[in-house]
Amino acid sequence: MESNKRIILKGSSKVLKPVITELMAMYQLLQENMDRGLYTIPITTFQDHYTFAPQIKLLFYQLRSETKNSNPRVHGEIAYRVIGETEETFTEANARIRALNYLLGLHYKSDISKRIV
Repeated sequence: MESNKRIILKGSSKVLKPVITELMAMYQLLQENMDRGLYTIPITTFQDHYTFAPQIKLLFYQLRSETKNSNPRVHGEIAYRVIGETEETFTEANARIRALNYLLGLHYKSDISKRIV
């Protein structure tokens, strides 16, 4: 059920005509792209005012010896942020220890433990 929403624009017709034309074009663009998604350039000013927690990213690649018929290797990625740390307090050594602990946790839960080196 669609609600009856209205937009009221105030101003002279000289000012409003280009605005209305732009709004209609934007509406048509959004309607045409609703089924396949709309991708835009990200706004970087948001990141200027926000501090992100450090991120750990683990990359996984299938061993070449496990690929068959010249198929490309399968790869995966897990990333998570470390809350309570900052860029100043978080070191590369700390990241490696946390990543290893994460992988060791997988070691006991999964058959991939044979691949941990």
